[in-house]
Amino acid sequence: MEANLKTNANSLFLCRENTIEQLFRVFSLTNWPLVYIHGENGTGKTSITRHVLHALRLKCAFLDCLEMHSNKLLFQSILYSFKISENESTAIDGDLLEFCRCANAHEFVLKLEDVLNECKDEHKSVIVFDNAECLIDLDVTLVSLFSNILFGSTNISLPVCCIFISSLPFQSFRQNASVSCSPITIHFPSYTKDQLFAILRRKVPSGFTQQFYDNYITLTLSVLFQVSRNVEELDYICESNFEKYIEPVRTSTAELTDSMKLWRNFESHLRASADQCAIKTLNTNHQTHELPITGKYLLIAAFLASYNSVKSDKRFFLKNQGKARSSRQRQAFKKELMVTGPKPFTFERWFHIYKSLLELNYEKDCDEIHIKEPTVLLLSQIKTLVSLKLILKINSISCSSLSSLNKYRISDSVTIDFVNYISKSVDFDLLSHMERLTVK
Repeated sequence: MEANLKTNANSLFLCRENTIEQLFRVFSLTNWPLVYIHGENGTGKTSITRHVLHALRLKCAFLDCLEMHSNKLLFQSILYSFKISENESTAIDGDLLEFCRCANAHEFVLKLEDVLNECKDEHKSVIVFDNAECLIDLDVTLVSLFSNILFGSTNISLPVCCIFISSLPFQSFRQNASVSCSPITIHFPSYTKDQLFAILRRKVPSGFTQQFYDNYITLTLSVLFQVSRNVEELDYICESNFEKYIEPVRTSTAELTDSMKLWRNFESHLRASADQCAIKTLNTNHQTHELPITGKYLLIAAFLASYNSVKSDKRFFLKNQGKARSSRQRQAFKKELMVTGPKPFTFERWFHIYKSLLELNYEKDCDEIHIKEPTVLLLSQIKTLVSLKLILKINSISCSSLSSLNKYRISDSVTIDFVNYISKSVDFDLLSHMERLTVK
């Protein structure tokens, strides 16, 4: 039975035989340890773990820590997942939601014991924390709770396993969280070029030979492999750009065998896609989701905060800027140089610039369209930008998201051309709000 499950998993997820074997071996243990799964984004950590747990029919609470903005929501989500799986119902029950609410960690552990003791089957229970590094930002004590205290309880009749899925190596994760036990670590290595080729070549469009599509994948990887190894991202780019590659064939200006003409027509388009692949996120249907309006303004504000000095904020982001510099003074400057950067900035300054941009661009209906207060929704947008590595967080991890000790910085990979492109999509003139060093 288990051999068939492994064969099925290996056929769905190519080039992951060793990690799939490790997962099945760990989940077959009688006494479950703490499991830590790590690897770069797009290596299959979440999808393969979810598939294996589902194939083994284990009772599972699968949580994306990126969506958890408070301890209470985290506790409630775990209890609710177990209760729903027990009742085999998807209907929202008000009484059940009320039961799952917990004021603190102690109440959560007591309710979890009750929920697990009520289970009639002998299936093991699993709590999976995807994007586990976000637990540290949420509350550093949560990692200690789920890795130590939970397993010290003797009243839980069923074995419970906590699985942390993160892009951080365990040593980096352990330095920021008090984990006393040594977990079983499973590493998902980045795909090699040959492995990516084997995965991407499976989706041959109808009407074309395998050899022709293999040549296309080889050309695409020759450009994109150094930019990204995210298999979902590369899969989307290969699918969406194939029509551009065969455009000369559609217009009868080239033959299928004329690879040089096809490449010359396709090269510039492919390199443009490579420049944008870092800002696109994909869902299971491989459709792109651009940043929302709020996220775009947050990114623009972060870029301006990184490259403009604090003294220039009043000049750029206030409607009544005071006395303007005379034209005679402006004519004295003969050369303009962009300021050096990027520099770190506080959350308060970032938020005030963001709010000013909304007021400058949307004078009338700003309140109805955009978020102007530091709500949970706004903080979730900031977490998204950090997870996409467009914004770097350089604070102490024990600080809250609104702490004055928090500092951020725009990523070095975010260029002025990219931010200018984002600015044009929201009709904002970026260059007119950029500070320049002036030299006489």
